[in-house]
Amino acid sequence: MRTWKHGRSRKSPSRSIPNWHRNCWTNSMRKKRRIKRGKPLFVFMREKDMLTVSAVDYDNNGYGVAKVDGFVVFVKGLMKGEEAEVQVVSSRRNYAYAKVRRLITFSDQRVTPKCPIASACGGCQIQHFSTLEQASFKQDIVDGLLKRVAKTDVQVQPILTMSNPWRYRNKVQVPIGKDKQGKMICGFYRAQTHDIIPFTDCFLQHTIQNDILAFILDFYNSRHLYPDTLRWVLLKRGIVTEEIMVVLITSDEGMLLKDELVKELLYTFPQIKSIIQNINRREDNVILGDEEIALTPATTITDKLGDCEFAISSKSFYQVNPIQAKVLYDKVIEFAQFKPTDTVMDLACGVGTIALYISKFVKQVIGVEVIPEAIEDAKQNAKRNQITNASWITGDAGEAARKLHDEGIGIDVIVVDPPRKGLNQPTIDAIVDISPRSIVYVSCDPGTLARDLAIFSEKGYQTEIVQPVDMFPQTVHVETVVLLAQKK
Repeated sequence: MRTWKHGRSRKSPSRSIPNWHRNCWTNSMRKKRRIKRGKPLFVFMREKDMLTVSAVDYDNNGYGVAKVDGFVVFVKGLMKGEEAEVQVVSSRRNYAYAKVRRLITFSDQRVTPKCPIASACGGCQIQHFSTLEQASFKQDIVDGLLKRVAKTDVQVQPILTMSNPWRYRNKVQVPIGKDKQGKMICGFYRAQTHDIIPFTDCFLQHTIQNDILAFILDFYNSRHLYPDTLRWVLLKRGIVTEEIMVVLITSDEGMLLKDELVKELLYTFPQIKSIIQNINRREDNVILGDEEIALTPATTITDKLGDCEFAISSKSFYQVNPIQAKVLYDKVIEFAQFKPTDTVMDLACGVGTIALYISKFVKQVIGVEVIPEAIEDAKQNAKRNQITNASWITGDAGEAARKLHDEGIGIDVIVVDPPRKGLNQPTIDAIVDISPRSIVYVSCDPGTLARDLAIFSEKGYQTEIVQPVDMFPQTVHVETVVLLAQKK
């Protein structure tokens, strides 16, 4: 670690220097004279430097935050209150990232992760936190962002957690690759890399999903073969129905021993109802392509949420934790206080889960979604559940909201459930122009949520209630339901 100090220049500025430059030089010298001679201005750290630090807080990624002479160090795996010897892995002008080399003191909220690769895998960032510490961490993240960014002093309700925070995911997608011996592997990416960390048992997904992935690996490895075109495997499972969909994502139509694999999967796992080959020729981070080939008669699976049954396709959005999704949707109903005469708009409706879930409480619900396949699923879901007061619009949320406003269709309540990037400005403007009685905002990113709440506040909607829901135990992610109402 190097300490940089100010020195004094003995030279005076030349008279030929322009006035603006001379003023900058003079102001700089005045600042230097206010600094005590020999006092460090800032600390500069290099990679591999060793430090002893204590974490005073967490950042949004669950890293411990430590300070060294005012220099901020983010330490992966270090919990608040712990002291450790750490090694710098990257450094910037005002901050650095480090990893723990030796823990000196231990937090009483530290637990041993169930998963042996939890520290390497990029999936479970806080599996070493106790259940209580995870809840406190997520509560503080939501509360802090709303205070700093949204400038609201609304009391955040205690986070709603799961009684059993394991095996809750109904969806898993894993990249396919080779190990050093040339054997086929699948797993999750090491954090911030494309290095695959193989696993045999992911504790966030059901054991049968792990078994299917292991079966696919053994199918090829036992034959000493590698399917070069297979890029990803995506699995979806109905928590209630136990139906499973397998999506084989390939770089082109060909796939080694495809028919034999499908036959053996269906024979070994009778829960599999649908197998799809998705073709993605792109060379970027987008997982699913536009082309699909059905390898079974069924192209969807079904699941139940509350009183509703839903058809789920390969591309449609469906909450990955249906158990907590019901908790979430019940809060939407509680906050909105729907009336039998209400017309409700559900923006970013996916396969219609929220829209259909709330339909029995209102006169009409209008679902809007940009993905055509999801809207088709939503229509079939409405028909499947004999729901006749739901209608659907395929298109951008902002454009659809603007169209309804221009057509003079009165909307009493708007429910929004956007992706992590939140709402764009045209969508917020269109929502405000519609002037609903209330807005229920369902968010999966507290940062963009806080940003959007600040904008809504400027446009006449105040935050009334904030309820975090732990949809993603063992990870840093948190879902939040917020009620906004027109300012009086």
